[in-house]
Amino acid sequence: MTSELLEWFTPGGDIIELKHLSKLVGFHGPPRRRNRERQPVGIAGTRRVSKPLYDARTMTVPLLVQETSRANRLTTTRSLAAAFSTDDEGKLRFTQGDSSQREISCYVSGGFDEDVVDEMPTWLTTALELRATDPFWYDIADSTMVTETIPSGSTANQNLTVNIPGVDAAPTTWPVWTINGNCERVGMTNNTTGQVWLFDTAI
Repeated sequence: MTSELLEWFTPGGDIIELKHLSKLVGFHGPPRRRNRERQPVGIAGTRRVSKPLYDARTMTVPLLVQETSRANRLTTTRSLAAAFSTDDEGKLRFTQGDSSQREISCYVSGGFDEDVVDEMPTWLTTALELRATDPFWYDIADSTMVTETIPSGSTANQNLTVNIPGVDAAPTTWPVWTINGNCERVGMTNNTTGQVWLFDTAI
């Protein structure tokens, strides 16, 4: 087991370790809301359709800057302020206690140069705010898993079960699926949650 590690990869390629004292905010599931609307069914009826939508993610890091002297602390603070002043996206990499890693593209939206929560000659604590327009975490490197294929010429009700290593009922990352046709009415069922997705067209 290792301790948690939080790193900021600047747009220019520099790597900065972010030391934090307390709980990280906004690091779990993406912000979610439901869009509800009515759709026509048949000649005169309607049905209510509800689907989840995901918003941009805001994350807060309670940041600690600590050095051996006031001069070193000021130097470090100024270097961090310069690194966080860009509007371009960088990457935030999170290494958890079990050594698993994930990262997210985001930009600094505020906090560091605005409000100092506490300050002493050799250290200060403040809040760094990061915003990700794509709210999902990704693996450090893509991993590809090829499943068995349905025999050519097969017809209805062909099923495959895919087990994704390392993913439990509440995953912190989501797989990207690639389906090669020819086929139609492709459906997916999450055997853990019971959720069903159907692509009602030909591929």
